[in-house]
Amino acid sequence: MRLSYTLRDRSETSPTSSESEIMKLALSLCIILGATYAAAQKFTKSFKIENNRFMKDGKPVLIKAGAMHYSRVPREYWTDRLLRMRAMGLNAVQTYVPWNFHEEKRGEYNFEGLRDIGQFLEEAQNAGMMVVLRIGPYMCGEWEFGGLPAWLLENGTIPLRTAEEPYFSAAMSWMLELSENVVEFLYPLGGPIVMIQIENEFGSYGDVTKNPKEKVYIESLVKLWRSAVDDSVPLFTTDGGNLASMMRGSLNGSSVLTVGDGCGDPRQCWEAQAQMNPPGMQARFVSEFYPGWLTHWGEKMANTSSKDTAKHAEMILSTNGSITLYMAHGGTSWGFWSGANGNGNASYQADITSYDYDAPISEGGNHGYGCDGLDKFEALAEVFYKYWDPEVDGSDLPPDEPAGPFFTALLKGDPVYLEQESPMLSSDSITTLAYNHAPVNTQGKQPEPVEKYRCYYGFSWYTCDVAVGLGPGANLSLADVPRDRAHIFFGGELQGIIYRADLSSYYITAKNGVNEHDRVALLVENMGRINFAHGMDDTRKGLLGPLYADDAPISCFGWNTTCLPLTSNSIDNLKFHPTDQPGSSLPAFFKTDIKAGANEEHKDTFLDMTGWGKGYVWVNGILLGRYWADGPQRTLYVPAPLWDGNTLELVVLELDSSRADRTVRFVNHNIFSGEV
Repeated sequence: MRLSYTLRDRSETSPTSSESEIMKLALSLCIILGATYAAAQKFTKSFKIENNRFMKDGKPVLIKAGAMHYSRVPREYWTDRLLRMRAMGLNAVQTYVPWNFHEEKRGEYNFEGLRDIGQFLEEAQNAGMMVVLRIGPYMCGEWEFGGLPAWLLENGTIPLRTAEEPYFSAAMSWMLELSENVVEFLYPLGGPIVMIQIENEFGSYGDVTKNPKEKVYIESLVKLWRSAVDDSVPLFTTDGGNLASMMRGSLNGSSVLTVGDGCGDPRQCWEAQAQMNPPGMQARFVSEFYPGWLTHWGEKMANTSSKDTAKHAEMILSTNGSITLYMAHGGTSWGFWSGANGNGNASYQADITSYDYDAPISEGGNHGYGCDGLDKFEALAEVFYKYWDPEVDGSDLPPDEPAGPFFTALLKGDPVYLEQESPMLSSDSITTLAYNHAPVNTQGKQPEPVEKYRCYYGFSWYTCDVAVGLGPGANLSLADVPRDRAHIFFGGELQGIIYRADLSSYYITAKNGVNEHDRVALLVENMGRINFAHGMDDTRKGLLGPLYADDAPISCFGWNTTCLPLTSNSIDNLKFHPTDQPGSSLPAFFKTDIKAGANEEHKDTFLDMTGWGKGYVWVNGILLGRYWADGPQRTLYVPAPLWDGNTLELVVLELDSSRADRTVRFVNHNIFSGEV
């Protein structure tokens, strides 16, 4: 049962730039939470730090956690993946709470379905797992904008992760909303949450020793959550595994536990933590230990040694160090949720859809294997079993691993023909895809970033009728790099593509000209906002300046900007017709319906997009994510729960170059570049 109480509408809280007013806001939120918490039941269990150890109900405990993000795993598989982690010898799960996943629109909170964090916490507890909760507001995690909502950018770039408005009030309101949904799950109240992380790797972005407003920001988060949870569970921060990073990102002293991630040399981490935390409070913890790593489009798939990973984990555990495998199970960055790295402008690396992360439990739930050919799950389980403690880990031995997972090469791996198509850029399609986003005319101004028009994800469509014609052969470029990839059309004919990370694409020779009143158009794809460090500071999407022809802005009668968020409802309402081969105009949507036998058991499968160029795939209205011939990812994970009865509707949006035969196939395993 959830705690029930009424709070005033936080949308009435007016932003202020006064530091004292900011503190008053934070303290008022704390008072409300404190009163609520005081009314809750008395503690029946305990999780504390004493004598430099984590103590669970008065007994020393090593946290042996694995990271798994509920937002990246089908809800139907939460328990399955949790039990696999426990079978590996883990006693806790660590998870992020993505702010933008729960508040996609300002003031509208969503905790249902895949966003039902309360249900996830209950399932974690039922699986015998403690929970280390990373509440943000910032999370990183190769997630769109590091978990920050794109609506923060509606009025342009703003200072982020600081006690400055409008960010601060928005973040504090979200923290209060989140606390209402998780406080009942604290371990002393009978729930699974034993630790709560404040912010994330702040020392890689800011510096509390030099910037007073950044220090106020971290202090305010600590005060809010301390009032929310009292002294029931430890609060902690995490930064790079060295003293300099911890000094920049945390608060020296006893208000919050300071720990490190990475920790290639655990001794350096322990020494730094000892300097940040007072005697008796120096519990050792590597909050992110990497058994694998992230992968960007165009890179080789990450793959580390199972043997070396297990050896490093043993080094940490053997010195009474607690640990979190980041990731134990990575899952999938569904929809438009994959993020990017880089410093901004041309420095940009988009993350692949799969968040397999070379983890011991792969994207599909089976065992991961290292570059040495060894089973990474088994290698780590052998280490964790040595440190299994029946008194605090809840059973004599880790449980057996669940049966499965079960995969199939759907339709025996035979080609599946996409027999229907719908052009993306026809006037009918544009109207349908805009879905409640009417075109905005800038009245002669230059193109502007799309957040201004509440266009947060997907595509944007910029058009203008030229006032002065252009001949063929014009040298086309943009005043600033597109955010992130722009198709340029003259009179409906594709002239070329500019991608912000590809310097060779910055200048295009026009294939044909345009006359006065002819249309120039740009389709701009948002490939995910940067989620780490100061590349986040200007991560607006769309166009940030005009289109140039021969080094001069083209002359227009006015620009129109249309948001194309590609919602499932808009895809459903597209008009499809029989596919024409081979002369279909791209970009285009292609569709087919797949029927299963009445008694056929549905199993997980993988959609092989080999031979296609770049685009997106929907299954029964669910956006699986992005594919791209640049690799390394060639397949998209299709979990069995996506079936709607015995029907699977498959829709593919191809932007660049579809297979001539318009076919795809399903296989029973994930494929990355170089694999068979």
